[in-house]
Amino acid sequence: MTAYPLYDATTSGLVYYVASDPQPNETDLESEIESEAESTASGLTIHSDNISGYFVEHHGRQQPASENAIRFFPSDNARRYILRHILGKYLFGGNCSELVRDMLTSDPRRRFNVLELGTRDGTWAQDMATEFSSVQIRSLDLVPVMAHAPRSNVTFEVYDFAAGLLLDDSSQDMVFVNVATELVQDYRALLREAHRVLRPGGIIHMREYNLRLWDPQDNPRSIQSMKPASSRITDIARGVLSELGGEPDICDKIPLWLAPNSSLWSHIGPNGSKGFERIEVTIKAYPAYPHDTHPCASKMDPRIVPILAHYATMTVRDMFGILRDGGMTTEGANGIIEASIEELKDPRRCTISRLCCIQAVKRC
Repeated sequence: MTAYPLYDATTSGLVYYVASDPQPNETDLESEIESEAESTASGLTIHSDNISGYFVEHHGRQQPASENAIRFFPSDNARRYILRHILGKYLFGGNCSELVRDMLTSDPRRRFNVLELGTRDGTWAQDMATEFSSVQIRSLDLVPVMAHAPRSNVTFEVYDFAAGLLLDDSSQDMVFVNVATELVQDYRALLREAHRVLRPGGIIHMREYNLRLWDPQDNPRSIQSMKPASSRITDIARGVLSELGGEPDICDKIPLWLAPNSSLWSHIGPNGSKGFERIEVTIKAYPAYPHDTHPCASKMDPRIVPILAHYATMTVRDMFGILRDGGMTTEGANGIIEASIEELKDPRRCTISRLCCIQAVKRC
């Protein structure tokens, strides 16, 4: 058996996920988790005297100081980002799609350039740097969340990339947008910049989510009656995100924006290449809080269940500042958070979350 430390926001300490040894020929999910933990343990914190200019305090938590950033989820919970990375990698079967993998391995003599927008804990960039050792990766963030293990083929940079990317036109082979709906106010401007720095034929690869819960039978009224506290939190969060300039249903908007006939590309002249082609959307549904014996978790690897449950609880607790921005008192926000967690833990009230992967190819 192996124990994996995970941060518990309730006690402000570590809890340990104890996993049994994998059976032969199974996907070694435990090694995957261990690898993520080791890669991030190289630098657990960055000294405050080095980062004070990047952050402002908002409801007692760190948020980006940039005026172009969305101050939504706090930036200081690296554990939540690690768990989300593990979840996304599990749901989509890897760090990138087959289309991206085929491109990055198509010519061993060529050094492909990959750009990540939204470093967070850095696990995606570190994973990709290990998997594709001949690929040069540049990862950007608005704030330094944590230190990173040095690698020869990955560079981490922190600046206000929401105001513009400091990269040449057509200089990147692939751009990975890492849940930027939690990062930037002007998502459309970010897509224009990603398009600018991509070479013709380059790939944009994105992971995002719509801010809502689903009933397993797709009945929205059932959610409101089944989980009133969680539904109210979601409604408040959607309103706050909209007021901040974000898009609660970003996964529905992106494919329309990427299309060549979108107004997003009106700045490009008649002879220029507008937008993207081969736009693909993949949506993975998963239980918002899985239970071992519940049908909604029956198709999941049992070793991911406690990780996902911990991620769900941590995410709800990190919404305290969002609820305060939505007009709730401190007491009210804490109360509805605890009520929502109790709803999540109730195996009789299963709800579904969805993570989407969107990719497209820049037109030549």
